[in-house]
Amino acid sequence: MPGRPRSVVARGLVALVAAAVSLGPAVVAPAPALAALPPVYTVPDPLPPAPPGTIIASEDLGPVPGGERQRILYHSRSITGADIAVSGLLFVPSAAAPPGGRPVLAWAHGTTGAADPCAPSLGGYDPELLSDWLARGYVVAATDYQGLGTPGLHPYLLGDSEGRGVLDSVRAARAFPGADALGPVVIYGHSQGGHATIFANELAPTYAPELPVVGAVAAAPASQIVFAFQLIDTSPVIRAAAVMMGAGFAQEYGLDVHAIFTAEAVNRIGIVDTGCQPEVAAAYADLTGPQTVQTPPGEVPGWREALAAAEPGQRPEASPLLMYQGTADEEVPYIAGQILDARLCATGVPHVFTTYPGANHSQIIDLGRQATLDFADARVRGDAFVPDACPQAAPTTTGPPTPVPTVTPAFTG
Repeated sequence: MPGRPRSVVARGLVALVAAAVSLGPAVVAPAPALAALPPVYTVPDPLPPAPPGTIIASEDLGPVPGGERQRILYHSRSITGADIAVSGLLFVPSAAAPPGGRPVLAWAHGTTGAADPCAPSLGGYDPELLSDWLARGYVVAATDYQGLGTPGLHPYLLGDSEGRGVLDSVRAARAFPGADALGPVVIYGHSQGGHATIFANELAPTYAPELPVVGAVAAAPASQIVFAFQLIDTSPVIRAAAVMMGAGFAQEYGLDVHAIFTAEAVNRIGIVDTGCQPEVAAAYADLTGPQTVQTPPGEVPGWREALAAAEPGQRPEASPLLMYQGTADEEVPYIAGQILDARLCATGVPHVFTTYPGANHSQIIDLGRQATLDFADARVRGDAFVPDACPQAAPTTTGPPTPVPTVTPAFTG
């Protein structure tokens, strides 16, 4: 386990900036055609009101190794409480359900983009990762999040939105005929998905108190997200993340993009609604930081508060959390995990923070795989959880600039 210094900001700033520079250019591909989505994604207009998690439509996608796969469209709630539709995937094991129902793994995916073509449920899945859970008898509920495959932009890294989509996918799984998804719930996510996982775990006691959430696993979760706007000149990847955040937060909070972005950046922002992360990166690749951001959002009222609210680790009412990260993470530098670890300590979230020396952002998925499975099984069994010892002193509350994750999620083609 890493040490927990009372302040890691001063010594971490240089390391973070160096790591951000090392990210290199994003892979640029042609923008995907915005073809008609399959019928299951069609949202009734008007959408008849229903409780969160109520299934609107489903599509049988046939068998996968160890189970069956469905696309689902279900009710959720925006951060304003509006009834919205969210899409996703549902995997049900072939083996018979145990007494009391199957446990559920809520899978929160990593960064894809903010437009409909970026919805993970439109692609495939990673059979190797998925088979671990199906073989253990877990139903896997994999949300697309708000706005990916459904109306409106995806509010990228807006934690309360992500968390609601995750929790409502579990409600949908519990309601799906034949899934028998009535057992304990574990949440897992990597990168953006780690950010979503922590939010879902923190929201569960108040937003979905009927769900038996017993634990969560966040692998290299995004945090210190406001500082992506200050690192925008270091990488097209970070620039794309900042633009996607700006567009999505403006939509959900009614904020003015002109307050933080330049006129030229605003002129190009429509790509967020049609392209995925590589296309957004390509659209802004020729702009420098000052040509993209005119005022850091942390200095603008409204924007400052919205981004602060999207930082994970601010609610103590959460089930046990396993968080892990590699010391050589080039997308969410290790120092960001240390700062989040300190915040979790100060907030009182029961957790364990595990370090993998020399591991980068993608390697951590496989390196943490067995620990994730063991943690989930232990939480489902009801084994005792022993959290890390935390210092008594509160950590520094302002974090250094941290690159935002932009990896491909597990469920992609």
